[in-house]
Amino acid sequence: MQGENRTIDHDEIARIFQQQDNVGADSSLWLRAPRQLTIHGKPVGRILVFTISLTHEKRMPFGMLTLTTKNRLVFWPVLPHGAKLASTGSGVDIPDHITLELASEKTHITAYRATGQPIHRGAWKSKALPNSDLRLWFLVMMRISTILQQDLAVQRVVKMPPSDKDRRLKEVARYVDSLLFVDVPLPTMVAETQYIYCGVFLASDFIAADRVPSTLLPCDDSLADQVEGWSAGSEFPFTVTQLKFGQQTICLATGCPPGTLRDDVFIGFPRK
Repeated sequence: MQGENRTIDHDEIARIFQQQDNVGADSSLWLRAPRQLTIHGKPVGRILVFTISLTHEKRMPFGMLTLTTKNRLVFWPVLPHGAKLASTGSGVDIPDHITLELASEKTHITAYRATGQPIHRGAWKSKALPNSDLRLWFLVMMRISTILQQDLAVQRVVKMPPSDKDRRLKEVARYVDSLLFVDVPLPTMVAETQYIYCGVFLASDFIAADRVPSTLLPCDDSLADQVEGWSAGSEFPFTVTQLKFGQQTICLATGCPPGTLRDDVFIGFPRK
């Protein structure tokens, strides 16, 4: 399987792939999102690739989202390059993805043991915003450097049953062709910020600009441990990106607050 950022030189990709079988870290979004296809040959639904623009010509992904046949939304956040994905105990060391069951609006996170056995944790529910149609699904903060350090190309040699080879190859091609890139605008230049702060919300339909709450991203003391130099209650600009995915409306509020994010990635959920 192969995946790539559109700005890399294709001749350079070909040269890298010819020199070695496996290219890129296992933590890559391009490898984690289609895992059920590459490992088990199961089809993958349409995937939205959320990107931020680094220049006018270069975009980098910070997460991927899919809607499953079981009416679930699954989000894969970008992880530090080369992160050790295998959890060693009963807890979740690094969450691989976030799953929302749309019928109940309950959320859990998933990690994996070295054996490949999944570990599920959490039973968070989306939180309705006062006087608004929006319900908060989760919050995520990511260092710009973490987004930048992703592999621009990945390749894996995957074994497959000869009897199922043609079907799987068609599924891989369909998956790659159906990737939909969504550029999420930032309220400031990338060079002027250390991290992005994104709130992912659910809504029943698109919200008019004059109906968007003036403060969508929480900025209280609960986040002080996550950001060095955090100023609780401070105001900062944010952009709003809305899209329809199946029957579900997704709204992303994205800002660039001051301060320094202590970890590469932080994910937060509404209190249970």
